[in-house]
Amino acid sequence: MQWRIESDNSIHVWTQPWLRSGNDLYVSSTHSHDNYDVKVSDLIHHDKCVWKRDMVEENFNSIDAAKILNIPLLNVFENEKVLWKFSSSGDYTVRSPYHNYGEYH
Repeated sequence: MQWRIESDNSIHVWTQPWLRSGNDLYVSSTHSHDNYDVKVSDLIHHDKCVWKRDMVEENFNSIDAAKILNIPLLNVFENEKVLWKFSSSGDYTVRSPYHNYGEYH
């Protein structure tokens, strides 16, 4: 599964798998005590529907920052939603894992 990034304060930056790059879904940057409780929505300019580039570049290593800044923000006025990343609709069905079986073997 993966998260669709939108506006809610529910995705914890440091402990949840929210990045969209291959198998590396967790942030690899180290965090300080001051920014431990940062949520993904804290990294977004909600009125402009863009990432807070300065904040991202200051708090994450260059690899993580690039991954974050490349995540599209579709509609930041809806809540986050967990999606099945192997289907075009984002919905998990009994059939959907079988379509991607070859990618793992």
